[in-house]
Amino acid sequence: MISPWPGRLRSLLAMAWGAAFLLGGLGPWSSILVAPWQQTVLSISGAVIILIALLRFCGPTRQAVTPGPAESLAHLLPLTFLLCIPPRDAGASFIDHMGWNMPGPRMQSAQPLADHPGDLLSMTIQAEERVSFGSSARIRVQRETYDSEEADSTIDDRYTPVTLLDCYRAGPQWDGRRIELTLNIAEITPRREQQLAAELLAMEPEVMGFRLLMICCIADASPIGIALRGSDIGQYTENSWVVVRGTLRHLGDAQRPLLGLDVEEVHRTNRPQWPYLSPF
Repeated sequence: MISPWPGRLRSLLAMAWGAAFLLGGLGPWSSILVAPWQQTVLSISGAVIILIALLRFCGPTRQAVTPGPAESLAHLLPLTFLLCIPPRDAGASFIDHMGWNMPGPRMQSAQPLADHPGDLLSMTIQAEERVSFGSSARIRVQRETYDSEEADSTIDDRYTPVTLLDCYRAGPQWDGRRIELTLNIAEITPRREQQLAAELLAMEPEVMGFRLLMICCIADASPIGIALRGSDIGQYTENSWVVVRGTLRHLGDAQRPLLGLDVEEVHRTNRPQWPYLSPF
């Protein structure tokens, strides 16, 4: 007599496989990374796999020795579909799910203030060299990222090109300085407005600029933002990439950094080849 357990174990594994797609399609991360119709396809595929597994576990087909080609194909289609889906550009939808993640003291840095873009790039590379797991490849990536962000902007000695994370790391030092930032635009919806600190609301920002801070993968990415006002910045729509120049305002303190920018110049730019910032 053939034991039923191999078939039942296979059914349990198939149910777990289907549940992964079902929950993945319904989960909060999928709404960020894939379109609604793609969520629906993943959810339906997961439900079909679970139904087939239940029929095999307790229905008339449970003693079948080997699944047929059609059943095997049903298990593989969701994975094939998932691998073929290009992820959506991670934009302002992160803010609706995660809120404004204003970096705390753990993101602060004792690095000196850079007076010129070259000094800032040099400090970035030196910091990379001090990281125990750093490598020449990582330094090259940092150099290329910095260069690509500034490639579309014309040189203006009145403004120092920095990243938003640099401003958070040494906010008081940058306070009152004229800087240049490459940012993604997020409109201030009622829901997002409730998440903003009173100090930022008092500035009466027209829109928020943000970048995604990523440590190792898209799953741990979180937005960091800066309030923007002035120079027709409000005409730029959600998820527009812009280069903004203006005077930085540090509105918080060392424990609770809050940043605003009085925009003096702004122009649209291309999405950076690598749009994420890294604390390392």
